[in-house]
Amino acid sequence: MIKKINDFLAGLPMTIVGGVFLIASFVLGKMETKLPFDPAWVTVVICGILLLYLSVRRIIHTKGISKISSASSHSRTFSDRQQRKWSKSSVRSAQRPFC
Repeated sequence: MIKKINDFLAGLPMTIVGGVFLIASFVLGKMETKLPFDPAWVTVVICGILLLYLSVRRIIHTKGISKISSASSHSRTFSDRQQRKWSKSSVRSAQRPFC
């Protein structure tokens, strides 16, 4: 059932509905028309449900955040190596006399 809802919200018709509500929010804002709620929130809800569903699904299927943290550690070691390389080159260039 959740998969059907997700597919429905991710489809072209709901994308068009979200766009219509965003345009309505913009136009009503320019005309200074007051409504009990901002129509852009409809788009936020449509997109938010999808983002929440995908986030929870990915956390469950990728065994939590362990893969994210391992990617972070790889990028950290790369940046450490780059930092050491840059600091050595800057020391060498600082030791050269100006011509």
